[in-house]
Amino acid sequence: MFCPDCGEILDDVDPADPCPGCDGNRRSANVPAQSAMGSVAAPQPTIITHSRPGDIGEEINVGAPRYRSSSTADPKGGRQVFDGEPPRNEEDVQLVCDILREALAQVGKHWGPFIVEPETSDSDVDAVAEDGHGGHLRVQVTRAEQDIWEEVARTGGAETVETGEQRAAAIWYAITKKSKNLVLTQRARLVLVVDANRTPGYLRRNVIDVFRAHYGDQATSLGYIAIWLVGPTAADLTRQLS
Repeated sequence: MFCPDCGEILDDVDPADPCPGCDGNRRSANVPAQSAMGSVAAPQPTIITHSRPGDIGEEINVGAPRYRSSSTADPKGGRQVFDGEPPRNEEDVQLVCDILREALAQVGKHWGPFIVEPETSDSDVDAVAEDGHGGHLRVQVTRAEQDIWEEVARTGGAETVETGEQRAAAIWYAITKKSKNLVLTQRARLVLVVDANRTPGYLRRNVIDVFRAHYGDQATSLGYIAIWLVGPTAADLTRQLS
């Protein structure tokens, strides 16, 4: 178990206690094999397990106080299961921007905290960060999953089984749907964030490989500063797509 914000090892820290390194409440765990399973009772943190014995057997589990989601291998592709409450409006924007900030820091791009724009704003920007030298990083956020939330709101859960090609196509659909409302001059000053924090089926390695192979050049041609797929951890579940 480790802190996804500062990397502190948390094996000996009670899950209910904050990280001694940064006072953060999130937890991550890398599981070396599918058979290595665990459960943690904690009132606040998001718990992530990611086992990767091989691309075919990759498994990702996300647990939070109000929802649980998972992605596991399936003969027809990747099975994704969601239980709990769906996201409400823009409630995850701050979280995914914080994870993006951490991912950028890992590649040497350091920004201050993101400030989320009010939901009532007519701006094409969802959040802005500054670098302390007059620079601004403007972010627009869209969700990777576009279709299951109505079912989740109605029934409290949903399950899908899709191939890597289908999920990669869904990511491309989310990108192009958001881009239709933005002209090239707007896209040129934005980082587009595709939020898959709650939907780990889109974070599987083969999905990202298929996306880059089939849609990478088209994504670059849209003219954004960059496009990122953001999962619940910056270290191994957040990737730059273009």
